[in-house]
Amino acid sequence: MFTRLLFLFLTILFGLYIYISSLNPLQVKFQFYPKSFINTSLSILVMASFFFGGLIVFLIYFLKDMKRAFRERKAQKLQHFLWIRFQKGTEALFRGDLKKAERYFWEYLERKGDDLAVCLRLAEVYHREGKDDAAMEVLRKARVISGDGLEVLFQEAHLYREKGDLEGAKRALEEVLRIDPSNLEALKALRDIEMERKRWDEALKLQKRVLKASSADGEGRALLMGLRYERAKALAQGERVQEARKELKEIFKEDPSFVPAQVLWGELLQREGKGKEAVRVWKRGWERTGRIIFLEKLESHFLSEGDPRGIVHIYLKALEASPKNLALPFFYARLCLRLEMVDEALDKMKELEGLLSHHPAYHFLLAEIHQHRGEAEEAARAYRRGLELEGRDVVNYRCKICGREERGWVDFCQGCKRWGTYYVCAVEGPEETGVSFPFQKLL
Repeated sequence: MFTRLLFLFLTILFGLYIYISSLNPLQVKFQFYPKSFINTSLSILVMASFFFGGLIVFLIYFLKDMKRAFRERKAQKLQHFLWIRFQKGTEALFRGDLKKAERYFWEYLERKGDDLAVCLRLAEVYHREGKDDAAMEVLRKARVISGDGLEVLFQEAHLYREKGDLEGAKRALEEVLRIDPSNLEALKALRDIEMERKRWDEALKLQKRVLKASSADGEGRALLMGLRYERAKALAQGERVQEARKELKEIFKEDPSFVPAQVLWGELLQREGKGKEAVRVWKRGWERTGRIIFLEKLESHFLSEGDPRGIVHIYLKALEASPKNLALPFFYARLCLRLEMVDEALDKMKELEGLLSHHPAYHFLLAEIHQHRGEAEEAARAYRRGLELEGRDVVNYRCKICGREERGWVDFCQGCKRWGTYYVCAVEGPEETGVSFPFQKLL
């Protein structure tokens, strides 16, 4: 193709020369230097001018192309160098060779210091090395590069939180919200910080903003309810009991299945000497949810009031209403033992033998019953059997979400960060029904 074009160009040039030569047969004197000249035809002079003009233009563009090609080659070599350093640095980071990763990333930044991604990687390396001050210095440089880069601010917040500097993390996240007021990740992270600091009013406001900026899912609503509960608990601890009770009452109206609010509501009533109202709240909680914690609260209240018949009546009524709930006869047997109704306790335990004899707590309670009856040999045998079955520390309550275990009921799970998820450790069946059993050594 190039040869054909060249041939066509020369043909046109030759034809143009013949045409001009035929029209201009005269000779001209061309002086190119003082006292230096040549005699030539006008056609040759024109064609020579055209040729030399083209040659000059060609040389100019040729030099420009050479310069551009040199720059491109240099840029390609630099790009290849940077890519190799970035690749090797990333591989070293993933392998855990932090020193080598740090060296590769610094070699990269020495050639191209305005690369945000590499600055963030280097900050991560420093953080994993425990050099948080150096990591923050790199992030400050990244801030200059990115301007209002949200990624850098999030990285700063993460580093501050890792250092335990919640105030620094809060400042970084507030800067994110200044740039993007509806940023969900920043709102959630800031909310979590306020929860960690137990500043429930601020956390509640942020959660409302989260729900406003996103779809109101069940988990988000449950968290909102939990934060309202924590605020009510803080009010109660601050001797603002009336406000706390009002908040708890509103929570109950909105979600009657939220157990912690009803438990605390009853405790506040009991603290104020309103025992009958507390019993009413806990009874209603038991009837609505079937959660054993309400029976435990009622049991403690009636026994502290010296009215064992009240709790016995409640247990008998519950046993009649929920004959398949394995936890009820066990707790009732434990109550009978506390009331020295030893024979009644033993009868209940015998009823449970076929269902619960493979659980250590059953044998521990049975041993205590035999001990109260003066049957030392039977007590020892039951106790030994419980020890044989017990392969670990056993506890009362387990979170139905994450499986975290506690020795008593707690309102908030530190594992999954949710409220009201603790049930008595289940024997069989769905935990939601309360069909459960306490794995706890009772001696």
